[in-house]
Amino acid sequence: MWIEERTTKAGDIRYRYSERYTCPYTGKNKRVSVTYNSNSRQVQKIAQAELLNKIKLATNTNGNETITLNDVITRFLDSKRDFRKPSTQYSMDNKLYLHF
Repeated sequence: MWIEERTTKAGDIRYRYSERYTCPYTGKNKRVSVTYNSNSRQVQKIAQAELLNKIKLATNTNGNETITLNDVITRFLDSKRDFRKPSTQYSMDNKLYLHF
């Protein structure tokens, strides 16, 4: 974790706490950060815990769950179902069931 001192437009001093991690999906290095008004040891510990929680949520790989292509396509079609006309959704559903 590293700390950057930042100054707002109003002249207040804020502290940005940052941490890097490697994304398990892409293999790229990513960065998470939180900002607080203080640089005390207590705030540093709170910031460290919050950063670790953000990294845990971002790298949440569930090894127990296996997702098939059919599951991914079905979830995608279901998430966009309300934004399509019924006739379009009907044809997409039929194409999905014909291929899988």
